[in-house]
Amino acid sequence: MKTKQLINLGLILAVISALVVVKQMQKPKELATQEYTSLDLAFDDAKIAGVSIIKPQGKDEQYADVVKIGEAWKVKSILNARADKSKIEEFLKELKAAKGELRAKDKTLLKDFGIADDQAYQVTLKGADQKILLDLRIATKKAGRSIFIRRTGSDAIFMTPADVFGKMGVYGDPATEQINNSFWADTSLVDVSPDKVEGIEITHYQKNKAMLHGGVIRQLSPKDASKKEWHFLREGIPFLPDAVKIKSFLDSFKSWRASAVLEPDKNKDYGFGKQEWTMTLRLEGDQIITINAGTTEQEKHLTYMRVSSEPVVFQMASYFYENLDADDSRFFSDNPFEMDAAKTKSLIVNADKKRWEVHPKEKTWDDLGKYLEDLKTMNISRVLLQGDELKKAKSPSRFFIEILKEGAVAPTILDFGEEVKDSPKEYALTLRGNHQPLAVSDYFYKKFFEETTRLDAPKQAEVESKKSEVGIKAAKP
Repeated sequence: MKTKQLINLGLILAVISALVVVKQMQKPKELATQEYTSLDLAFDDAKIAGVSIIKPQGKDEQYADVVKIGEAWKVKSILNARADKSKIEEFLKELKAAKGELRAKDKTLLKDFGIADDQAYQVTLKGADQKILLDLRIATKKAGRSIFIRRTGSDAIFMTPADVFGKMGVYGDPATEQINNSFWADTSLVDVSPDKVEGIEITHYQKNKAMLHGGVIRQLSPKDASKKEWHFLREGIPFLPDAVKIKSFLDSFKSWRASAVLEPDKNKDYGFGKQEWTMTLRLEGDQIITINAGTTEQEKHLTYMRVSSEPVVFQMASYFYENLDADDSRFFSDNPFEMDAAKTKSLIVNADKKRWEVHPKEKTWDDLGKYLEDLKTMNISRVLLQGDELKKAKSPSRFFIEILKEGAVAPTILDFGEEVKDSPKEYALTLRGNHQPLAVSDYFYKKFFEETTRLDAPKQAEVESKKSEVGIKAAKP
């Protein structure tokens, strides 16, 4: 090809390229000026008193309605159940911060985007006077992770990556997923401040007979009438409850949450007809809240719960229910018998026909220190209440530990009885002079009565050898 022809061909290609670029830069006037315009969904959060979400499906229209009554949010669409304020705040925050780009401004395209009035989700924010502060339509069709959104009455369709669906509990396909009213509900059983609780009472029922399983009450201190202190409801517990443990138990109500909040089905009993378990919370001002446990669905590991102050039924993981079912031992301190190695004058351990007696204040060694530490950290697993288990408690017993503390008039004697449970293994334990048996794990029982070589004082030669080993290690560079 001649040079002149090559030059002409190059000029033709250059002109074509320029025309393509110019064509690509040309856009309809409204898109050129509005494509990256903010959605401008600004509103004053403090003025929002209602959130309404409607998904049109002909006669089977679905909706969620959350309203603010006074300072409390309620799920109006579930019998005014308590609403989760944090979810409402997160939803409003996501909506307010939404940014996107204009994708169409044509009424004839609404159906194609799945955002026509009879297709789209309608989200309405209202003020306390029911005045509409914001009215939106959200398409049932998505573009990857982005959604299409428009103001009701407007043909301008924006695409935004805002997670609006996720913040209103729609995680699957918006076109087919059902609106979940339970999403907006506060899934905690009760919403009370631990400082307002004056009493906790947990009751089991056997053949319609009530039996106290665990309970504490806060009363005026006999030493200082201006203060209150916790006491066990059950007589015979040999020590006072731990106020820190009680507060921790009450605080846990915030984290033990239901998997679902249900509007009660009038044709379903949920197991509440047969009373088996009840918790009573006594609050300041003589207010009482009662929690009942119903049927447990074994395969799903879910238990139905009902609260006297709520109009709904809670469906909770059985694990949480089991944690609620606390006996008195839940409120024992970590060192209920107040063991202190530094203040122990003498220790006597009797294992049937074998007996050891040591005096830590006069002579001590590493293994003895570990034995005393085990006594301090011994965990009471539960309180024994059943008749057949009570018979396993022996006091006095052939297996006991006697501790004399500095300044004490009489020793503390722990009597260990027979095995009361096989899996996991537990043994009966009674404080001599007290008539309420407790239970300790097989782990501690073995520590006290099978690892007794720790109570044998090391021979002088062994002591010197250990000192020598320590000295050699210390001398090494």
